[in-house]
Amino acid sequence: MHPLIDQGLTLALYGMSTVFVLLTLLVFAIFAMSRVLRKFGYTDRDFMKLSIAQRKRLAIVGAIAKHRKKQNR
Repeated sequence: MHPLIDQGLTLALYGMSTVFVLLTLLVFAIFAMSRVLRKFGYTDRDFMKLSIAQRKRLAIVGAIAKHRKKQNR
């Protein structure tokens, strides 16, 4: 096999392996954070009881507040 193709395949293998490992670590980190938050009693149940219109309003109000805070810097 041509050395340039061999190097390209090796580089692709290293790159894909690195991405796979990092994404796997990310999945486990998210899983661990979820368990920690459940242990401390943090849930979104109160938020889920709200209607869709109320959730949209909360999201809009939060976005406006964040924008205004950012503009005042």
